[in-house]
Amino acid sequence: MKRIAIISILLFFAATSRAVLIEQTPIRKTKGASTYTIAASNTPAHLKSTADYICDGTDDQVQINAAVQALPDMALINGNKVGGGTISCLPGHFAINGTITIDRAITFEGQGSAQTMFRLADSADCTMFQFTENGTTTTYALSHIRKLKIEGNKDNQGAGTFYAIEQVGGAVDIGVSDVWINDWKGIGVKMRRYWDHCFHRCQFEGISGYAISFELPTDVSGAGASLTATDATVDLSADTPDLSGVTANDALLRIADATDGLYGSQEFTITAVNDGADTVEVSPTPASTRASKSWAISESSRQPRVTWIQKSYYLSEGTSGAGFVEFVGDFASEYIVISENYIGGGGHGLTAAIKIDAPVRYATIRNNTFRMWAWDIYVVGGAGDNLKDSTIADNYSFSTTTPFFYNHSSNGCLSMRVDIVENRIVRGAALAADIEGLIYCVTGEDLFIAGNKFTLTDQSTDEYDRIIKVHTADSIRPIVINNIAEGIGGTEGDFVYTASAITPIVHNNIGGDDPTTLVRVGASGATAHTYGKAIIESDSHVALQFLTPNTAIAYIMFGDPEDDNHGQISYAHSSGALTLTAGASSALVMIGLDMKLPGYNEAAAGKYRKIYADEDGNIVVGDADVDNND
Repeated sequence: MKRIAIISILLFFAATSRAVLIEQTPIRKTKGASTYTIAASNTPAHLKSTADYICDGTDDQVQINAAVQALPDMALINGNKVGGGTISCLPGHFAINGTITIDRAITFEGQGSAQTMFRLADSADCTMFQFTENGTTTTYALSHIRKLKIEGNKDNQGAGTFYAIEQVGGAVDIGVSDVWINDWKGIGVKMRRYWDHCFHRCQFEGISGYAISFELPTDVSGAGASLTATDATVDLSADTPDLSGVTANDALLRIADATDGLYGSQEFTITAVNDGADTVEVSPTPASTRASKSWAISESSRQPRVTWIQKSYYLSEGTSGAGFVEFVGDFASEYIVISENYIGGGGHGLTAAIKIDAPVRYATIRNNTFRMWAWDIYVVGGAGDNLKDSTIADNYSFSTTTPFFYNHSSNGCLSMRVDIVENRIVRGAALAADIEGLIYCVTGEDLFIAGNKFTLTDQSTDEYDRIIKVHTADSIRPIVINNIAEGIGGTEGDFVYTASAITPIVHNNIGGDDPTTLVRVGASGATAHTYGKAIIESDSHVALQFLTPNTAIAYIMFGDPEDDNHGQISYAHSSGALTLTAGASSALVMIGLDMKLPGYNEAAAGKYRKIYADEDGNIVVGDADVDNND
């Protein structure tokens, strides 16, 4: 009887425990605790016994979501949002067949990417982790995913778009650290509403899209905006937009048209909305009159602030359209830091390591290692200043045929006040004919390119062997100083090439093995002499010009180890004298049509001096009558 009673008691507790798991309530803690521990089906027994939730290896997102919902919701207490907690996942493999929804501020952590793994089940076709809004608090901060591995199992997924980590709204200040995302179909991480996000020590491998994609969505847009410089009202009625969801003082209007210069990319705060008239009031008052312009409106709470991507590792599998990080959308991203990352991978068809297809301001791209068969930094699309007030510095880049920095001309995108300094750029094959430069800027303003070292190998037969190419007249005064280039060659080898009538400032660059052109403003069709190391080439008239004050003298000097001024040509504006010096002594002075040799006495009155060659080839200086009667 005792044995039967003991067995009955054990069966009762087993059934009760199973019922607890089915109901997804904590085993050892009451709902509302600040930390819950979750075990996988294969978690070691001695650890599993300490867990609050135990998964069974099928649809493990059910138990995980239950644990998230058991944490305290966010609440506003004394002006501060409090709540959330920690989900701690023990070592083991979790099978995910649906989305894990994070709708409150939590730390979601494993025990390291080698111990805690989340694997997308066959045909799950879903996002794994999703930050979203909840019914109580629409915005929450300081969520963190760390110390785990995400396996995408991409060969066993179907059609559709889904992400390893996705932000659809609500969360700000998201941190992702020590996370390994592997074998994912499409984009790995998608951030749509973002600021103060940090990616630190992450690893991305086998991802068929971009590892991280930032996209600021547009709520409503059109192409018929009209406004005047004297009125803060913007008329959007040509597009008959639905403005019912636009909230005054919490929305931004962007008028995007490249022909408007700076104001074509300006963002305005919407201060009032008239949905019936399809107009909005904006601040500041526009500085120019515009009509029939493209426009977009987005919530100002989506305006991005600071984003860090640091000390991470990306290895591409070579899929077309893949890359490390991209920025897309109509609204500006500000204060971006991408530093100390390794960005590698092979395979032609890749888009770019870093793709900027949105207005990005105040970016720092520093101390990264690029080893991709793709553009390293690619600025494209949009209208207006797609990269502005930014620094690209101290990076190492090794590739084959692609540029390090490529600013494309699509829709008039513009790079303004960008510093490209102290980078080490190596290319191991001939540049493609449609690339034409390691730094290729189709449109740019106030570019500063300094202190870089470029090395080109296997370039001897390449026609398009250029270090820096600036393409259009929109590119204003690029400054190129103190750079070093090794291995320039080819029939059109250049250090700096400009395809339009702009005036770059080029100073103190070292051209390496065979610098055939220093400054080029057009193709002359001529071949440079072997000795030519500092050449200005043009397809029209060209001049080497010295500009000085009226009282100053301009010089061309010739020196050697024994004498730093052994010969010279000088011109003094005050006297109008052009002087030729040879052997450290003045040899010939010309003022207007009057020429003299120093030390030669003035001719007698009524005579003039002449310098000519006699029949033996000797130079003769003589006097002659003005009326030629001698």
